[in-house]
Amino acid sequence: MEFRQCSIAGIAYADVVEESKKARIVDGAEVGMYDFNRLCENLKNHPTANVINEFLTLLAVCHTVIPEKDEKNETGGMHIEKNEPIRK
Repeated sequence: MEFRQCSIAGIAYADVVEESKKARIVDGAEVGMYDFNRLCENLKNHPTANVINEFLTLLAVCHTVIPEKDEKNETGGMHIEKNEPIRK
């Protein structure tokens, strides 16, 4: 899976941003997308840095841990399935 784009706290980011879609100011409002380099910069010192950090943390966790309903459990509990790295 490739991480291509996202929107965090109303700011759009993408791996590759076409010139026509790059962020700019139109009628006093910011529109368009930033590249992932800007995402990394914003993670360091932007008002939305804490939201970016939380988004990326949750993305990492949700991509590797999958909660599933345990049909064998009479109480309807959850079973956690996780992706393990391939080990040689």
